[in-house]
Amino acid sequence: MNRRLFEKGLLKVTISIVSHGHDVLVQNLLAQLAEHDKHIVKVILTQNISCDVDYDNEGFSFELVCLNNREPLGFGANHNRAFSLCDTEYFCVMNPDIVLNNDPFENLLKCGRGDDIAVTAPIVTNFQGDIEDSARYFPTPLDLVKKLFGMYKGNFPINMTNEMTCPEWVGGMFMLIKADKYAALSGFDESYFLYYEDVDFCLRAWRRGYKVVLCKSATVIHDARRDSRRNIKFLKWHLSSAATFFIKHGGRFPETDV
Repeated sequence: MNRRLFEKGLLKVTISIVSHGHDVLVQNLLAQLAEHDKHIVKVILTQNISCDVDYDNEGFSFELVCLNNREPLGFGANHNRAFSLCDTEYFCVMNPDIVLNNDPFENLLKCGRGDDIAVTAPIVTNFQGDIEDSARYFPTPLDLVKKLFGMYKGNFPINMTNEMTCPEWVGGMFMLIKADKYAALSGFDESYFLYYEDVDFCLRAWRRGYKVVLCKSATVIHDARRDSRRNIKFLKWHLSSAATFFIKHGGRFPETDV
């Protein structure tokens, strides 16, 4: 393996990717990460369902660690297990359906340098360049009812004239988290299997006095599949996670004005 000799003082990142049979997407993403690897030390790839693809660790400047689950684990459990192998200043949770046209980490690390910042996220767009709803307000049960009737979106307003803004939570498709803050918050809550882990994590970060930051000078593309809208199994997980979140937190949300 070709190990990178990092410059003194260069902030370093460990990336966690969980694949559910997304072999082509993962291969493409690894190739893109290899092109934008200035800060990347390690990529931990968890194959949550069995597959026949063996990923070659050679040719990358970063270390590629492959974990193979005997049975599927939830979003939080998979990333928490990956975090146990993290020995860098930053831990990045990244979906396999993320597409990188440039290096998002340089600007993300600049935006997230404040000691009180726990999570930094990029602007997320679709392939047409439209900004997705990855930055949002904390939801309430009434918000979900209104959303069913198309009366509520919950998007956090993004003023592109400022370098960054502080939404209440950001989507788990791409979260750059300071490793010490991740540890202080005990990672993701594994009582969720899928969905709402990101909302819960950001809410707990705000309660501890940490900020969640959206960096407007960093952009990634999300090839979203929206499974919960088409598959009853994913919809059930979504509703179950929403119930878990509201039972756990109710309306006891932290003050996030900054």
